[in-house]
Amino acid sequence: MDGQAGLGYDELAGTSAGQVIFSPDSRHVVYIAGKGGSYHLVIDGREEGPPCGGIANDSISFSLVGDHVAYVGMTNHKYFVVRDGEKGPDYDMVHTLVFSSDGKHLAYAARLGQKWFLVVDGKTGPEYDSIYPETVVCNADGSVGYLAFKNGRVFPAGLYHVTQPIK
Repeated sequence: MDGQAGLGYDELAGTSAGQVIFSPDSRHVVYIAGKGGSYHLVIDGREEGPPCGGIANDSISFSLVGDHVAYVGMTNHKYFVVRDGEKGPDYDMVHTLVFSSDGKHLAYAARLGQKWFLVVDGKTGPEYDSIYPETVVCNADGSVGYLAFKNGRVFPAGLYHVTQPIK
């Protein structure tokens, strides 16, 4: 990078933008790289976070100003979120990582067993049968919103538009 030799890897894994993606402010470049069966997120030429059995290609999420990054890793059939290099708890599934507009808060949907819940800054919210992908948003008023399905009911009786405070 920038004329300097990078770390050696066996493979570069694809992302939704090809082999590399840039932070929103274009100051950082990231890619997923593998060596010896383990994968790392590489940011600006340095490995970020723990080695993983895999990294979800479309999970890389930057804060709006590019000073924080999170992604979904997988090891031994368990999924976890890595935020700024720190691994979070293991779950059966994780989707939709969203930073608040100031970059201080991270929200995502996670599943343990058959129940889904929203995780905000490491704290779990109420359980649901499902949280719909791509509906998780951090609102300007300091809350997070999402659509969830509960009690096995079909639309609209079991559909919830949930808003909960971030703090």
